[in-house]
Amino acid sequence: MTIEGLLTEYLATCKPNLRPKTSGSYELLSRSYVAPTLGRVRLADLEARRVETWMQALLARGLSPRTVGLCRAVLRRAVDQAVRWDWVARNVVDLTSPPRAERRVPPAQSVEQAKAILTAFDGHQFGPLVTLVLGLGLRIGEALGLRWQDIDFESGRPTRLAVRVQLQYIAGEFQLTSPKSARAVRGLHLPEFVADALLRQRAAQRELAPKWEAVGCENRLGLVFTNWETGPLEYQNVRRQCQLALQRAGIGGVRLHRGNSGASAGFQERWLQNWLQKKWAGRGFAPFPPIFLRSRQPDSNW
Repeated sequence: MTIEGLLTEYLATCKPNLRPKTSGSYELLSRSYVAPTLGRVRLADLEARRVETWMQALLARGLSPRTVGLCRAVLRRAVDQAVRWDWVARNVVDLTSPPRAERRVPPAQSVEQAKAILTAFDGHQFGPLVTLVLGLGLRIGEALGLRWQDIDFESGRPTRLAVRVQLQYIAGEFQLTSPKSARAVRGLHLPEFVADALLRQRAAQRELAPKWEAVGCENRLGLVFTNWETGPLEYQNVRRQCQLALQRAGIGGVRLHRGNSGASAGFQERWLQNWLQKKWAGRGFAPFPPIFLRSRQPDSNW
């Protein structure tokens, strides 16, 4: 049994138990970086020193330590499976160490940056989307996969939403998948300015509904944010359009989803909530309920 044969067996066995994107990532790493160098090596002849040399060669090719560590992880899992199948006595990959990768934590947007970003998207087609991402700290995939059925309305106004799925592009098609971890499934109360953004988005969709119907288009997934043909928005296109809007406003070097734990926390500052509420809702300040309820699962009736 060669390493390439082992990888083929392992990937076929583990695929049903992995998320589609994870399975695709394993296959890509195996095909691109593991099999070309180690594929012809017999499993019984694999040695720790050879694995170390292989990782150093990948680093010399310009791969990042993180990518090389992921390649090692795929190989280690495959050999672990071989041990369970009693093909080898031990996993020699465990005797090696992954390259040291420095973990960089990007700084979150400041409150002033968040204000500038929302001002830049005032009237923009992605304005409601950006407000949702910054105001609630949603990941981009979570925001793009948000459905109207996930939003709770009271007296015609959205009051809370449930994060249950995320939008991903897998194997050439868009798919709604479950969040990466159980903690990511959560319920969130909506501050007024986010609720107003969702109302604007719903009004825009209702205005376009007759045109969509005339050409046979239908929002079958019930997505809150769609393209002009009622299909899912493509992340790279959203990213490109948002970066253009930020550049026109003189704002550079910003990644919107950095607000996942920073800018969204800044929105809980009372004076900023006051500024936002006056700008979009035209009302005086009123305290909002807590934005984050990460430890709470969505209610069963959502």
